[in-house]
Amino acid sequence: MLGVERNSLGPQAPTQLFRMLVSEYITLREIDVKPIVVALAAPSVVADLDFLVESDLATRAGPEVMVSPRGKGLLGVQPYSWSAVVVSFDLQSLGW
Repeated sequence: MLGVERNSLGPQAPTQLFRMLVSEYITLREIDVKPIVVALAAPSVVADLDFLVESDLATRAGPEVMVSPRGKGLLGVQPYSWSAVVVSFDLQSLGW
């Protein structure tokens, strides 16, 4: 069970978050619409795809990378916080 910590400046906050780069999150949203062929992707997109596959948010099927069931689950949850660089999700709301 995940704990929460009280913040004297606001409400309870989760103590365990899953964080990913905004570019990785955008790539995940893109492959949810249409798989990406790795050989045709820019190097920065390939790096995002590698992270998504390693995190089990995407799967490789031949030359393509597509969203996995775990990735679909993440896309169905509202981010806990979002900055210019990082998107964070509460692990408890993800059920991980």
